[in-house]
Order: sequence, then structure tokens, then C-alpha cells
Amino acid sequence: MTIVTRRPRNAYRSGTYSGTTPWNPSVDIVERDEGFTLTFDLPGINREDIGLHVKEGILTVKGDRPAPEASGEKHYTHYERPAGEFERSFRIPDHVDAGNIEAAYENGVLALTLPRKAEAQPRTITIK
Repeated sequence: MTIVTRRPRNAYRSGTYSGTTPWNPSVDIVERDEGFTLTFDLPGINREDIGLHVKEGILTVKGDRPAPEASGEKHYTHYERPAGEFERSFRIPDHVDAGNIEAAYENGVLALTLPRKAEAQPRTITIK
């Protein structure tokens, strides 16, 4: 699995939060005989604000984490959590069955399962 694009992480800043910039959520990629699992940390993002699509062998995960709002007496003196839009893209190997990718989202963690095509999975051959 190849990461296609990587946007720079949002720079941490102190002082009043002044806007949003592109950022990259952390992702773990695990390869097994059955295929790949991609696990993204997306705390504070609603399921509806995450977009997934596959086009021409590229899997793209997009989303948006809203910036905190200062209101009334609330004034940020330090803010390190990134906010704003993100986009991560991955080139899917030919042996992955892109039509059967599954996604699950729970407690701020997005898990994608990318199964291998049946003909690409290892199999045991019986000796006669």
C-alpha cells in the first residue's frame, strides 16, 4: 500500500486560535494474508463529516474537524488540537478487491478493511 499524497500537519500554535489549516490524521496500516487494515485517529469528527471514495485505484479519505469557537468569556490561551479539512490518499494494490472495502467508525477511530481478491489470497495445496 502506497501513500499517494501527504499534506503537511497543522502547525501547533499558542495564543488565540486564528483559523484552520490542512492537517493529516494519524493512520496505521497492517497487512495480513486476508488483506489490509487502515486505522485512522479522528477524534471530534462526526461520521457524517468523513468522506471515502475509490477512483482509478486510489482510496481517498476526507473530512473536516470544526475549529473551536470562542464565545463570551471563553478565550483560548493555548490550542494544540488541529482543526480544518484533511485528505489522505492511498494507492490500492492490484490484488485488493476495491469493491468490497468495508468501513467502521467508533469512538473517533475509523477502521477500513481492504480484502485481497480471492485469487490473490494464499492457499494450501494438498499433495496427492
